[in-house]
Amino acid sequence: MQLVTLEISDDYYDKFLHVVDALPSEKIQFKSKSSSMTEEIDSRIDDYLKNKSVAVDFTSSMHTLKEKLLATAK
Repeated sequence: MQLVTLEISDDYYDKFLHVVDALPSEKIQFKSKSSSMTEEIDSRIDDYLKNKSVAVDFTSSMHTLKEKLLATAK
């Protein structure tokens, strides 16, 4: 299979999707970057809600990073 990247004007995007829909689905796979980004965000949210990831506030994480950097500098 070949991979092609297209830049499509926003006002023409819906028309383009109609063309893609008219092609045989077993021959063409359409992947949108925005949908893959949505999937990634949803996956990260799911991980957080299932306690698979750790969320820390910015101040704490910067303090921890500073301590590690100072420790390695010695």
